Amino acid sequence: MEKMKNTYIYRFCIILTICLVCITLCSCKVKAASYSDIARITYKEILNQKADKNGRYLVAIYSTTCTYCEELEPTVVKYYNFTESKKFFNYKYPPIYVLNINAVENKGIKASDSEYDVFIGTSNYQDIKFATAPALIEITDGKVTDLISSKVENLVVTAVEVKLNKLMN
Repeated sequence: MEKMKNTYIYRFCIILTICLVCITLCSCKVKAASYSDIARITYKEILNQKADKNGRYLVAIYSTTCTYCEELEPTVVKYYNFTESKKFFNYKYPPIYVLNINAVENKGIKASDSEYDVFIGTSNYQDIKFATAPALIEITDGKVTDLISSKVENLVVTAVEVKLNKLMN
């Protein structure tokens, strides 16, 4: 009888250990290390992404040939990892997506300086144009509500870093 009791306890401990290992492995998510690890969207999808509970999300515009984009990348990645780690507990942080201005599918987003205009308030993706990267767009309920780019800021990298760090606090 004693041997049978020990066998059940042993089996229970093994099953419990296996369950705990599986739960731990399933909840571990690989952290992003670069723009390519963050959910990339296309120009046509820019106003139709999953948002936070307030209907907000962010889109970081970058270029693979941009020095300032490289400087900003660690901050965007840090913000992405922060929001990913918090979303199961409290989805109050706007998620961030990235858009490569040089990708073939995003060719409509590029503009010359003369056709580039501030587009805050638009709900039409075709109104959104950029002459340069990096930039950060905040979208709420399908409308652009904030914009940080060289068109509106002198120090774009600093302005984006300040905004993302403020959102993390």
